[in-house]
Amino acid sequence: VQYVWRHVAENTSTPARLLEALAKNKDYDVRRRVAENTSTPTRLLEVLAKDKRREVRRSVAANPGAGSVCETLANDKVPDVRRRVAENLSSPAIVLKRLARDKEPYVRSSVAANPSTPTTVLKVLAMDKDDWGRGAVAENPSTPMTVLKVLARDKESDVRISVAANPSTPATVLKVLARDKESYVRRSVAANPSTPAGELELLALEPEVNDN
Repeated sequence: VQYVWRHVAENTSTPARLLEALAKNKDYDVRRRVAENTSTPTRLLEVLAKDKRREVRRSVAANPGAGSVCETLANDKVPDVRRRVAENLSSPAIVLKRLARDKEPYVRSSVAANPSTPTTVLKVLAMDKDDWGRGAVAENPSTPMTVLKVLARDKESDVRISVAANPSTPATVLKVLARDKESYVRRSVAANPSTPAGELELLALEPEVNDN
């Protein structure tokens, strides 16, 4: 029977009154599926955001309809719940700003990778001490051109690779990265659809090196 309940709980056509009943089910996996159902009403997500099981709260945090509920979950003691909030495109700007100061690097990097993160917050995260965070800013399509220019000079090649792969990176920056000492950076420039034809011709002249 529980398997049937689980499927009903995740069905987007399930009526709100039935979802409300399933949200009280003793099986946490049933509640988890209600929590991740995009048809679940906000008032019910608010209740599930306080569930004792982290799996349920994590599903609420990832729900596109969570919106204002994310403000509560941004204070969750479990880092992975906060990470889901940081990844959620519907998280309010004020929540993303708070999580940008989270003690966990992977929570901050999730904020940095979120296209909904305000540019003011991305500018701060571009100076993060952790290269994961800077790399996530570098690959974010919403990152301002001025920030990408700075990250293109980052000491960590992984960050420069992310800038080189970002379709939003301006041609002037790609031109510089096409001459980077690291072959993986140049490879990312070669694969970037925004790279100017002239730079692609230059890269095509490189001697073939088997560096996998």
